[in-house]
Amino acid sequence: MESRYLLEVKNISKKFTSNGRSVKAVDNISFEVYKGETFAIVGESGCGKSTTGRLILRLIDSDSGKIYFKGKNIVNMSKKDFRKIRPSMQIVFQDPYASLNPRMTVGKLIAEPVKINKKLDKLAVKQECERLIQSVGLEINDLKKYPHEFSGGQRQRIGIARAIATKPDLVVCDEPVSALDLLVQAQMLNLLKNIQKEFQFSYIFISHNLSVVKHMSDRIAVMYFGQIVEIGKTQEIFETPLHPYTRLLLNSALNIKPNNDIYNENENVIEYNNDRFSDDINCCKYINNCAYATEECLNLNNNLYKVSDTHYVSCRQYSSFK
Repeated sequence: MESRYLLEVKNISKKFTSNGRSVKAVDNISFEVYKGETFAIVGESGCGKSTTGRLILRLIDSDSGKIYFKGKNIVNMSKKDFRKIRPSMQIVFQDPYASLNPRMTVGKLIAEPVKINKKLDKLAVKQECERLIQSVGLEINDLKKYPHEFSGGQRQRIGIARAIATKPDLVVCDEPVSALDLLVQAQMLNLLKNIQKEFQFSYIFISHNLSVVKHMSDRIAVMYFGQIVEIGKTQEIFETPLHPYTRLLLNSALNIKPNNDIYNENENVIEYNNDRFSDDINCCKYINNCAYATEECLNLNNNLYKVSDTHYVSCRQYSSFK
């Protein structure tokens, strides 16, 4: 029986060591991505969003856990076998200036994945590159140019064309519009949505910008210090957030305010503390910032509690916010 999920992430963890100190960037997280949906991962800088995206694409190796892509566990898959799957998983990077080889023309940049993953003759490759460059709103003549001849927004369009050249099932967008000005951001987001509609793939959309996430996503996972603290449909997260950290994020966004009556003045009485707990301490990572913390929060694992069929939260006190 074919799975309804395109991607299943199960208990994935990743530690990094710096100056003799070990930091768990991703801490035992699990989630699923449906076929054709946009699944967003949000949180502040350093929470593990980008590391999660790179783990899924096997750009870095996980320490533990499993990742199922189209029903196959890719974590322990050999490089030879994973090479066959790689075309189905692509990424759009944050920096449109650093992600393109300055010594290659746009035509060669796009033709490279086309030639690697398709058995096409020279004419067919040329026609496919022309189709791809037009699909992202650029001209056929642009294929002859070099990256330095384009603006940031145009370079990101080229990056998108390159990502979809292999006809992927999953595209990870790692802060794809954060380096662009507001007008270009809006154009790029509409382009991403239109391309998804045309090519029918799934996005993992990584961002700290809540306005962007609200516009793009079907479901959202909120990350805090390497852990997922809440997962739900976009409407659920924005209208009925249940984790105190999710509520803090929404309350801090000047242009996004959920229903005012779901906020309690007491939630803002504790000064925000961004110090990371030791990974050896088994407690809620948000305990120092939470006005609702109790003694049981001192001894918690990272379980997500089911609120509804689509809404999950790691906070045991969530009923206080309903």
